[in-house]
Amino acid sequence: MNDYNDLYKDARWQKLRLEVFERDGFQCCGCGLAEEVSLNAHHLLYFPNAKPWDYDPEIIITLCDNCHKMVHHLEPFRRFYGKMIKEVCTAFRILMEFKCRIEELSNRE
Repeated sequence: MNDYNDLYKDARWQKLRLEVFERDGFQCCGCGLAEEVSLNAHHLLYFPNAKPWDYDPEIIITLCDNCHKMVHHLEPFRRFYGKMIKEVCTAFRILMEFKCRIEELSNRE
């Protein structure tokens, strides 16, 4: 595994990725799409020298391809504004989790 992208094939990452998808109900926490979409487990924060599976699941969210691409287009901005964006991402994660849970409860009724 000489390329960072090869690390995403590791069983430890695949297990964590599945745990995140299950937690989020196999739906995008950005737009809410769930059916017939390709899902990505997106790290809200990155740490130097960390492997993809070294992260707490709470800082990884499920995103569809479109939302994932949109988030990565914001990456230069995120690096520039570092701390502020970290706080925004934390707030976003909390709001998206809340949204996913509300929808889950609504679907039970």
